[in-house]
Amino acid sequence: MIALTNAIGALDLAEDLVPLEVAKGVLSTLSTILTVVKNMMQNKDDFAEIASRCNKIAKSIERSTRGKLECEIDPTVTQALGELQSFINDIEKTVKAKEHRALTNRAFSASMDRESIAKWKDQLDYFLRMCDHEVIMDTRMEIGDISRALKRGAEVQFESDCDPPPPRPSMFFGRDGLVRDAVESLNTRHVVLVGPGGIGKSSIAKAILNEDAVMARFKDRRFFVRFDDINASQVTHDIFIGHQASGKFWPMEYTDLVRDA
Repeated sequence: MIALTNAIGALDLAEDLVPLEVAKGVLSTLSTILTVVKNMMQNKDDFAEIASRCNKIAKSIERSTRGKLECEIDPTVTQALGELQSFINDIEKTVKAKEHRALTNRAFSASMDRESIAKWKDQLDYFLRMCDHEVIMDTRMEIGDISRALKRGAEVQFESDCDPPPPRPSMFFGRDGLVRDAVESLNTRHVVLVGPGGIGKSSIAKAILNEDAVMARFKDRRFFVRFDDINASQVTHDIFIGHQASGKFWPMEYTDLVRDA
């Protein structure tokens, strides 16, 4: 019950803060679903993990859209939220149908089978992973955001004593088009390489770091920060920022400025 109450509160608060209508719709629908569960479902405890995912979604949506005009929000965010809305609409119909059936039969509660709940949880996990991979909600920033954040605090130049980035892989074939597209995209935004382990994401990243255009533009401001010691499913925005600061990507004292970007 506490998990449901906390999640509903987080969803309602985030709905008041976000500027994007599709985001408000997602948060409102999730809040409605959990409210029906809280008020009508007999097996409320089975929804604890669903409530946890909803809480994370609320925080992620708020982080990705706060302080932005609707026209400033990345289209990928809008697309992902639209897909999420379509999925949770089906959940809402299902739980409301259970509620209606219970009320029609003058029952005080209803229940949902655990198999359906597990499928919903897995689907919400998919959207949360997609948010992580695309860096849609936790870590996506335009390239200029970090420098603007630092300028708000102080006009300070600093030098990094990071290790130099690794060289281009000696065995690297068939990815030139992808590397070229990534380099071109770096003119306006970060690039995220998505895929299961072992398909060559790190090799592509190393190739990008060593492209002539990237070396000419970024010079000694090219970094290869490893997250090998961190479980990807547990990476939060704060962990992402703090880990890079500890890797001397930027001075530790500027971490709060960058976190607020």
